[in-house]
Amino acid sequence: YWPSFSVGILLAYIFKQNLDLSSLLSNRYRLYISVLFIVLIMAITSISIDTKPSNVLFAIIFAIVLWCVSPIESVLSKIENQPKSISFYFFKVGIALGAMSYSVYLLHGKLYALPAMFVRQVFEKNSLWYNFLTISCTLLICYPFYYFVERRFMSSHYLKNK
Repeated sequence: YWPSFSVGILLAYIFKQNLDLSSLLSNRYRLYISVLFIVLIMAITSISIDTKPSNVLFAIIFAIVLWCVSPIESVLSKIENQPKSISFYFFKVGIALGAMSYSVYLLHGKLYALPAMFVRQVFEKNSLWYNFLTISCTLLICYPFYYFVERRFMSSHYLKNK
């Protein structure tokens, strides 16, 4: 995992130095450059699928995609400042899922079987509802671990921005 880790550190440094797409380009060209980068990345990815891309290439492509979509942060900030809108509640759910993602990563492998056992009694295994309910119930089961255990180790700065 060293390529992804090292490229991630480089990307964090780039953002810390305010070298994101928003600060480098005017509003007029941001969208054009973003679309151009994403099309270029998709082309490179589709070409490299046949040749099985290396981990380094994947990490670099993914970092470029993250850098290109960084202007979306300003849109999310506007949503966060509009409480009681539908998009605000979706935003908050997304924040909660992102915050508890490590708990889900650690626990889902063992815990998903419990809700799957109950959901299987009502819905067929190949149905959309089976998958949706199994995932949703697994997330609900993982939430207490995040809330009571993982949250205690997060910095107070992170928790204030949540």
